Amino acid sequence: MVDFTEIARNLLVLEVNTVLKAGMSAQRMPTPTNALVDIVLGYRRYCTLAAQAFGTPGAVLPEWAADLSDRFAWGIEPFAPANTQRLRTMAASRDDDFLADPKFLATEPATVTEGDFDKLRGIALWLVHMHQRCLLLHKGRPVAPLQEAVDRGVKEPLHRNNLDEPVKKDLSAAAEALGRVDIGVLNRIRHNCDQLKGISITMTVGAARQEMALGEASFGRSTDLQVLNQDMVLLRKTWEIGTEVVVQQTVISIDGDVVNRINPDAMDGRQEALQPAHRMAVDASFRHWSFMVETVGKWAGTAARFLLGNGAAPAADRADAGPKKAGD
Repeated sequence: MVDFTEIARNLLVLEVNTVLKAGMSAQRMPTPTNALVDIVLGYRRYCTLAAQAFGTPGAVLPEWAADLSDRFAWGIEPFAPANTQRLRTMAASRDDDFLADPKFLATEPATVTEGDFDKLRGIALWLVHMHQRCLLLHKGRPVAPLQEAVDRGVKEPLHRNNLDEPVKKDLSAAAEALGRVDIGVLNRIRHNCDQLKGISITMTVGAARQEMALGEASFGRSTDLQVLNQDMVLLRKTWEIGTEVVVQQTVISIDGDVVNRINPDAMDGRQEALQPAHRMAVDASFRHWSFMVETVGKWAGTAARFLLGNGAAPAADRADAGPKKAGD
């Protein structure tokens, strides 16, 4: 049966994004299973790119970067701790299940394993905070420890002037590498992983079909996996946007509100080419959206009339016709 409620909910807002895409393949979204594997691999690769600013994922985190990481209490380090004592200190001082995971980004499997979405979210969260603090330190601004770090004995802020010259060079190289990483994409990975891990899927386990949350599933490209129709919009958008930089976004609500967002860094020098393309996309999407809203409204009206009396007109319509005369 058609779920008019879900269709109508998806039509409440129109969102149009213009993104920058290098090496575009222009393929359609594949099956849900392949789309999910693509998403996880894409997120892994982007987190690996960001983590390489601080060293080789899986290796020991350089001392200056470890000092920076010790000043906040969130996320998962994709590096090996220098010693077990630091690992114990980190684990004891975090409210969540913080542990360094040196293996996650050091490999690139072709499958998705239970817990991958939680790990990607934790690594992206750590990278966001490292990104912010590394750039602050590079600009000569002190990086003070948060209260959680103070509680475990890290009291002094980090200053660029107190670093040795070789460390300053490493810091400058890290800041340059982070210039190629968009913090908005890292935040997107965090939020999308939170949403994706909770959607319901059905898949074949052994000889039986089982329903479970996506975050609890392990699967590969050949797995027979199905996503509920209500979650396909989220899956499609997540796959379409991937880790690309959104340069312009227009959101139109059914009540008439319109929000335009422009990424000034990504738009630099590209306005003349991108803005007309985005405007054309908005115009085409708005026409289609208006048609869909009108069509769903007609469907809903037809369904309501059917439910009221097997296709008969609603009572109000019949009353308007007035009484019939004998012989009519």
